[in-house]
Amino acid sequence: YTGESYAKGDPDWGYPGIEGADVKSYDNISLAITDLNNGAINAIIMDAPTALDAANSDANKDKIKVIDVALTVEYYGIAVKKGNSELLQKVNDALKEIKDSGKLNEFKNTWGVE
Repeated sequence: YTGESYAKGDPDWGYPGIEGADVKSYDNISLAITDLNNGAINAIIMDAPTALDAANSDANKDKIKVIDVALTVEYYGIAVKKGNSELLQKVNDALKEIKDSGKLNEFKNTWGVE
């Protein structure tokens, strides 16, 4: 959705749109990749981890190139229902565990995210 909004333009998000782009929407990224490989489209805007995974797959290794240009910055969060302290503690413990073990940095490096 973010990539589509960026390409089409979205004044609420401050995206001017890509001039001259004929933007096509897909129900899933696999369909977009198929169209890219078949020459039906010229490019796909998608999340960096998904793009890297697609480009590095055996099926696409020589067909897809990822251009390392961040068009947007997005932040993710974990929501826990207010008052559910047991779940909140489990989430916080899991986050601490992946940080302390070095897994978080490994994920960041593997998927090229901050």
